[in-house]
Amino acid sequence: MPSEGERERVPQDLVAIFHSSFHPTKGNIVDWSLKASDDLNLDQLEFNALPSGLHLVEQDVVYISVCVN
Repeated sequence: MPSEGERERVPQDLVAIFHSSFHPTKGNIVDWSLKASDDLNLDQLEFNALPSGLHLVEQDVVYISVCVN
């Protein structure tokens, strides 16, 4: 269980965590996701999460920021 100090370091604007991958026949897919709210729509997220050229690196992290008006 996280300590009080560790809980304070969690970003307050974090709304989702997900894993996406490239499937040989389906293309870009979201393998799993955890959302802070069921109202959050993750449709088409896999195409933003897997940028062109990603196959040239062994591993990477992509941060996505979405402006909601």
